[in-house]
Amino acid sequence: MKLSTNTETDGRFHSNWLNMMYPRLKLARNLLTADGVIFISIDDNELFNLKKLCDEIFGEENFIGQYNWHKSETPPNLSKKIKKNLEYILVYERNKSSLKYTGLTKISKSDNGLLNQTNTEKELIFPKNSVFTKLPNGVIKKGYYGTENYKIILENDVEVKNGVFIDEFKLKSKFKWSQNKLIEEIENGTKISIKTNTLSPSYEKQYYDPEVPSNLINKSVNVETTENAGRNLKKMFNNIKVFDYPKPISLIYYLANFLNLNSNDII
Repeated sequence: MKLSTNTETDGRFHSNWLNMMYPRLKLARNLLTADGVIFISIDDNELFNLKKLCDEIFGEENFIGQYNWHKSETPPNLSKKIKKNLEYILVYERNKSSLKYTGLTKISKSDNGLLNQTNTEKELIFPKNSVFTKLPNGVIKKGYYGTENYKIILENDVEVKNGVFIDEFKLKSKFKWSQNKLIEEIENGTKISIKTNTLSPSYEKQYYDPEVPSNLINKSVNVETTENAGRNLKKMFNNIKVFDYPKPISLIYYLANFLNLNSNDII
């Protein structure tokens, strides 16, 4: 087993780093409002020690978590063991709250069926002019519809005109939603369709609540790398390199948007 010959030097560097960071983090904590949040970016060299330092200053109970930013598509070959693509972001709140962080909002245009075999049979009343269809104009008589797997009962006659069910109508089947859920979705812009003469309804959700952000931050959430940031920075300073490994604006923007900021908040 090889032992390092630079233990004393490494120890002095580590001690100097801690002495430098402690007052800065203490000041940062004092600057936070009661509902303030701090994001601290660091590589893996002092990650463990930074976590211990922050637990002492901000309180271990106020630790929110660690995000992992994919900082580089082309990390330098400085190590013979591992290429370092990631940088880490520790998050603490001044006082840990129940605030839900908001990530990306999913948009979906795909069809989703309203039936589920494991659900109990129930009746849904579909308001007039709320269900779209490809069926031809005319009156659809009440009766039994559906497929071998899903029985659907139409409980009253309903007229189709120009691609819309123009009457209120009742269906009985194994629906996923309750009546209140159906009305809520329609009011929120979810498109309800019956495309075939089985009368099986489906929906296209126009809006989803923002998802809680994943602990991996990369291009899948529209966050760029340090290479992108470097190119943008050089454009701003007439092709002069100002900083090594700058953070992209998209990273700051993404983190800030976790918090539903308003015009009175300070970053």
